[in-house]
Amino acid sequence: MLAALFVAIDPLLVRYSVLPMTEVPCAAVLLAAIVLLRRAVDSETASTISLRVASGMLFGIGALMRPVVLISCAFVCGYAVMTTLTNKATGKSYVRLVLHALLPAVAAGLVLMPWVIRNAVHFQAFVPATTHGGYTLALGNNADFYRDVISGQDVFPWDGSALDVWQQRMIAQSKQDGVRQDDERALDAWYYEKATAAIKADPLSFLKATCLRLRRFWAITTAESTGPRWVSSGTSVWYALLWLGLLMERFGAWRLRKTVGGIRVVDLWLVVLSFMLMHSVYWTDARMRAPLMPVLVVLSLCGWQYAVVAVLRFGRKHERSLT
Repeated sequence: MLAALFVAIDPLLVRYSVLPMTEVPCAAVLLAAIVLLRRAVDSETASTISLRVASGMLFGIGALMRPVVLISCAFVCGYAVMTTLTNKATGKSYVRLVLHALLPAVAAGLVLMPWVIRNAVHFQAFVPATTHGGYTLALGNNADFYRDVISGQDVFPWDGSALDVWQQRMIAQSKQDGVRQDDERALDAWYYEKATAAIKADPLSFLKATCLRLRRFWAITTAESTGPRWVSSGTSVWYALLWLGLLMERFGAWRLRKTVGGIRVVDLWLVVLSFMLMHSVYWTDARMRAPLMPVLVVLSLCGWQYAVVAVLRFGRKHERSLT
């Protein structure tokens, strides 16, 4: 109940819930996929297959909104397979467990199949997700961005006028290179080529840009300064407390897990890792973590639970020492 309440009032989700963006519905779908998969893992009945299929279908729907969910699904299923490989089951039971672990990925693939077929017909190529990735990669990895933001005085996100100059120059250069502006796949490949060249030409700036993207991904404040001061201050306090809970979860997992009873959160952290890896390279800001907020709230509350247990244990020890 507490997790549901915190998700409902999360500033990032509240802000983008009124805008026509995919982050908030993706957050709901991703959380539902994880919950169903958790129920399937804990279930000992025949319903585990239907739960895994339903979870995979939701992963597929989430990937249609935010392609990074594909990586999340791959990480979670990969972890399930690795767990199965360390299981002592043999023979048919072993094969059955492996197949069950892969079911969500298969179901996600089936959900994506109409989109993949559509892209194959339209582009005459295999395009499982989007044709916008090249531009998103180049947006945060180009010589102008490195000069203006990484080595210059512009504050992230990129200044509007400088960004407009770069965009217009990219359009002109792509036309000079013979890339049709209505050819999405060719334009996507062209942007990927430009981004890769920029990264290879200045790897140090790429590393600095990666660190900047991760800082913005985890920022407790937004880049915009609009709105009342108390709103931005309250938002900063909110996320500072949530992030403190994440740190306590990791510390508690090391020190107090046996006492609490072993809260399994590896799959949740793998979902977080998938988003971090994607958005450490591609253009990002705090908005990109919105689909993760329900997961982060759950992890943070686990951390605060560890903290409460630690305080209670300390109090009991102190009472015994006084008697």
